Amino acid sequence: MECSRLNLLVTVISCLAVLALPILVTGCGGNGDDDDDSISGNVVTPDSDPVSEPTPQPEVQPEPEPLPQPDPAPAVSFQADILPILQASCAVQGCHADLNPRVGLNLETYAGFEKGSRGGPVFNPGDSKGSKVVQRIDGGGMPPGAPLDKAQIQLFKDWIDEGAKNN
Repeated sequence: MECSRLNLLVTVISCLAVLALPILVTGCGGNGDDDDDSISGNVVTPDSDPVSEPTPQPEVQPEPEPLPQPDPAPAVSFQADILPILQASCAVQGCHADLNPRVGLNLETYAGFEKGSRGGPVFNPGDSKGSKVVQRIDGGGMPPGAPLDKAQIQLFKDWIDEGAKNN
């Protein structure tokens, strides 16, 4: 009976050894390759990157809204561009100047030009095509004897289309 107990004990130990061997081999970290660079001395490094938390992405900041841009400065100035033409060609003695200007239109100042003639306003801010002054000077009839050149007429059109400001 002692023999059967001994046989049983040897059988159990053998089975345990057979089962434990793969666990021991797997636990060493080796994969059987002799060229494995991941083993250095007693230190075992894993073959692949360890599982890690995903890298947090920086928060995307919304683009700031652009600051409102001021309206561009008018390209044509009444004081610097239009008034000198009026004074040289229109607001002269016997035409559109003095106390009794022709058709009631005094072109010596912005206020007189803006007031218009006895027939009403002579320019419509923002609408050079619908403005009487442009129709008169672009048709070649005004001023009589010395019509304005194309560049001067264009200044009047641009000034009116830009809003006809007293600038």
